[in-house]
Amino acid sequence: MYNYLFYFFYSYYDRTEKWKETKVPFLSAVLIISVLLMFNFLFIRDFITFQLNGYKYQNFQFENLIIPTLFIGLNYWYFKKNDRFKRILTDYKNVTDKKSSKFYLAWAYIILSVVLVIMMGYSVRNNIKWI
Repeated sequence: MYNYLFYFFYSYYDRTEKWKETKVPFLSAVLIISVLLMFNFLFIRDFITFQLNGYKYQNFQFENLIIPTLFIGLNYWYFKKNDRFKRILTDYKNVTDKKSSKFYLAWAYIILSVVLVIMMGYSVRNNIKWI
């Protein structure tokens, strides 16, 4: 599913002719996947600290710089190592059916990640306990 998400975002940004000449589709896919993983990280962190343990998380100095940089760097390395992204693109290039289950799972993952992080942020900010 992780590889399909890369293909899903890459193919979206690869539709424009002017972007095919640059690395915009690759970098955009890496950045979007990193943002979604960051949303998942924030949701899990706040769920554990606030919902289960009952206190608001106090971030450490430079956390807002270090953690996103780690996500972007690790994703960039994962897809760039041994040209893995080229293999992913050739593997999924034949998947033209937009009605496939992976297509719907990708959209469900995107929507669920965004909704959960917004709900968690709202509950932490307004001191609303779910459990």
